[in-house]
Amino acid sequence: GEIAPDGYTHGSMVAVHLPAGEFATVATVIENLSAFAPAEGQQRVREALASLRDRAPAPIAGHTFGLVLIDGMSRQEEWVVSTLSSALGDIPLFGGSAGDDLRFNDTYVYTDGIFRRDAAVLLLVNTPVPFHVFRTQHFVHTDRKMVVTAADPMARRVTEIKDKAFAKRVRE
Repeated sequence: GEIAPDGYTHGSMVAVHLPAGEFATVATVIENLSAFAPAEGQQRVREALASLRDRAPAPIAGHTFGLVLIDGMSRQEEWVVSTLSSALGDIPLFGGSAGDDLRFNDTYVYTDGIFRRDAAVLLLVNTPVPFHVFRTQHFVHTDRKMVVTAADPMARRVTEIKDKAFAKRVRE
């Protein structure tokens, strides 16, 4: 699902367009996330920042943000975001995972005319235009506690809550 002007929707594509006059951007692709190496991710950030400095219309500090889009089936989101965020320092980072309407089959990120699997795209944006990075969560706080009693952390899969096993639900 995606957040669109009319609310939450399904079956659409998310795209970003920034006018060149007030925005400088640098995109870097990190492929083969299944074998993600933090040192390589940090090196990609350093290279992207150096490239952005050469064309930035404003100072990097306070005028730059990062947008990361990740193939959701890579199951590497936390690891990748943590690595990139650490390398970016005070530059805010936000983004999301590509999904396939909970079918858990195929997800892609798109850049440079190519749909890519097992990849992430980091877009660094510098602008003199004021911006504010915010985040939302689709979780709702309750007083009810859930205790995970069985899981596969490497696959990011919970298989049991409070000693009750459950099967993966698949939409048809």
